[in-house]
Amino acid sequence: MSGPEVALFGLGFWGTSHWIPSLLSAMDAVSFRACLVDISGSVPPGIRQYVEDDRLRYLPWRRAAGLEKLEGAIICTTAASHAMVGRLLASREAPPKWILCEKPGGDSHEEFRELRDCCLQKDIDLGFVDHYLLKSDVRKVLGSPDGLHTLENATSVEFTMLETQSAGPRGEPANVVMLVHGLNLLHALGPKSLLKPTGALFARATEDAYEEVTYVHVAGKLALSGSEIPVTLEAGKQMHHIEKAIRLKYSSGRTLCVELGRGLPWSYRDTIVHAMSGHTPTEHSHGSVCVGVLDPELMDQVWGELERIAYTASGEVATYQPGEPLSRLHSLIAHPREA
Repeated sequence: MSGPEVALFGLGFWGTSHWIPSLLSAMDAVSFRACLVDISGSVPPGIRQYVEDDRLRYLPWRRAAGLEKLEGAIICTTAASHAMVGRLLASREAPPKWILCEKPGGDSHEEFRELRDCCLQKDIDLGFVDHYLLKSDVRKVLGSPDGLHTLENATSVEFTMLETQSAGPRGEPANVVMLVHGLNLLHALGPKSLLKPTGALFARATEDAYEEVTYVHVAGKLALSGSEIPVTLEAGKQMHHIEKAIRLKYSSGRTLCVELGRGLPWSYRDTIVHAMSGHTPTEHSHGSVCVGVLDPELMDQVWGELERIAYTASGEVATYQPGEPLSRLHSLIAHPREA
């Protein structure tokens, strides 16, 4: 292996199943070495063959300080450790030029800002990655000539992300881990837009042992270009059916449905190649959005919107039976409350 080195932190399901194949594919297009860092003291079985073939190298977390000079780093650990990994990288004598971090950049707005600030102090270009921006239908819209004006003439917007299973990152409730996708997509389709929530409902499936929020429904307005567009966002696990889409309605009667749950397989390959080819991950360009990267300023705004959503939510967290139809939950939606 030759060329600059990129370190991937986190070899859980997401790192192993998505980032490693994307790294290997990107290495065929741009010459660089890749080092995988995780908590295991020995090479995990899932990547042993890559290490033995000298395609990737492995370092346990306790030896991460011994990483060679890095071109870049990718953080796909749990959200709770995003800031910790960022501090480690920023404290190096020769910090990486860029960091790509999985959304949302921490467990809280405060942790996100800690990660952002430590990178800012060391002049590290920091970008946040959302794989839903890489979905084929989304890229098709964003890549069209009018892609960044998709929301401007809409009369209403609906974001829906419903899953029947309970799988997902533990400790990252639906009002964060799932709503972030919706907010990121809205802001990618409508740059400089701002969500103004007027009501929200949080709920939890009765069989969820972790007592986290597994369902959220938000009503509000999306401020964009001097107008306010009615918007609803709905996300949940252990639901009655699977549905993932953004629907935009226009005064002409046309409805644009951007499907999020189907289409061609997505990959982080272009995201990595983009960063390795001299582009800063956070450059304000149509191309940057199309490779799934959002800048810290936008993620800071999204965290602020998540806080306002939590403020507008009705009192106690409601409960529902796994697979229960949505009609009862919809009847509990909070009355508008000024954020």
